[in-house]
Amino acid sequence: MRDPVSEMPAYFISEDDLRSLLGGLDRGALYATVAANEARSHFDRISADAVSRISLRCAPPVESAKSFLFPARERVAVYPGGPAEPETGLSDETAQMILGLRACDLQAIEILDKVMLEGDFADPFYAERREHTLLFSTDCVRPAPACFCNLVGGKPYPDGGYDLNFSPVAGGYLVAIGSQVGKEIVLESAHSFREATAERLQERENVRDAAVRVLESQNARYKPRRPIEEALAGSDFAERWTRLAAACVECGACNFACPTCHCFLLYDQVVSGKVGLNERLKAWDSCFMASFAKMAGVGGVKVTPRPDLPRRFENRVRHKFQWFRQNVGRLGCVGCGRCSEACLGGRDIREVIQELGE
Repeated sequence: MRDPVSEMPAYFISEDDLRSLLGGLDRGALYATVAANEARSHFDRISADAVSRISLRCAPPVESAKSFLFPARERVAVYPGGPAEPETGLSDETAQMILGLRACDLQAIEILDKVMLEGDFADPFYAERREHTLLFSTDCVRPAPACFCNLVGGKPYPDGGYDLNFSPVAGGYLVAIGSQVGKEIVLESAHSFREATAERLQERENVRDAAVRVLESQNARYKPRRPIEEALAGSDFAERWTRLAAACVECGACNFACPTCHCFLLYDQVVSGKVGLNERLKAWDSCFMASFAKMAGVGGVKVTPRPDLPRRFENRVRHKFQWFRQNVGRLGCVGCGRCSEACLGGRDIREVIQELGE
């Protein structure tokens, strides 16, 4: 992670100048949002001659930025080792730039930072990627129908956590600098930037206010009567958990789509084509799977703590909205809505929040 810079003025850059800047920016592989259709976008790797594909005025990306820092599967060890054996860890393409992150994605990365980097044991693979990743965010000017950051204390535009933030305005973007690296990038291409006028700053505020109104309108019917963490404290919702979990098919899609879910499984296998050589892999895991909390033991000596689906459903909801606040000081949900979009059972997390908060 990089230290933030003190508050600096915003700068304006035109659409054409931004494309020229990105095309010549040599700080790693560039991944940016590309419009899939009017409803959503996705991250794609962008070559220097294809920056025109980038869209920052589209709906949020379907996938989160989690996989850029915490891959779905990665090798963490090879054994038995030796000088001639393949190395374990990252490839040569470690440096990367991610463009098009929304405020919810930045908040999710802050949560992953706490889990992966703080405490007694830091994840060296995550730390390496995080150190060599530039975060370029953008204001969310077209919230998706499932977005609900306003219900969990968020906003559709970032307050920090980025290297550079791009706010769409007429003819270009207002650029906010969030780190020393971001400042260096602006200084290196100073000819492309102009200090923002009062009129453009007001336009940015108007665009942001419009996005907030969209969120308030589409989420008004889901707003609980009291904060969900307050409602969950010391409450017994046995019948509700059974009813709320009824639609779940235990596919784990919500966990994998979630930008803050960080549970993983370690497993070993033989390295393909290498007799006597084994590797240990780390892969995303899902707390909805029946085997997730299974314990080793002969003849069922150790009982699985959450053998039924309602208990696993309760575990995930309490983890996101109660226990994470108690342990880390913030909710484990950023309101991106990706879990609702991914759910094969059609369960909308906003309905869960609303019902439990009644």
